[in-house]
Amino acid sequence: SASVPASASVPVPASASVPASAPVSASTPAPSYHPHNERPAPMPLHRSRHNRLLGGVCGGLAHWLGWNPTLVRILFVLVSILSAGFPGTIVYIVLWILMPLSDDR
Repeated sequence: SASVPASASVPVPASASVPASAPVSASTPAPSYHPHNERPAPMPLHRSRHNRLLGGVCGGLAHWLGWNPTLVRILFVLVSILSAGFPGTIVYIVLWILMPLSDDR
């Protein structure tokens, strides 16, 4: 029986090898465009005309977040009372001034 020397190797076709100098990105295809890959346009933040008790800030935040307005009001009051670092009244007034009123009537 014939013995094969340890230095012998199996021949590899030239098309199967990648030269060491080839960039990695050359072998990976670019991501394809698909209309479902895009994010929807962000919904604008407005004060609510319909869900308002004072200025419509919590109602607008609730609409923007997709939450119940009562839940947003309760959380806003709880965070304002329980946190010394969250000045709820000042934040509410600033948001009241900065947030535009919604257009839907």
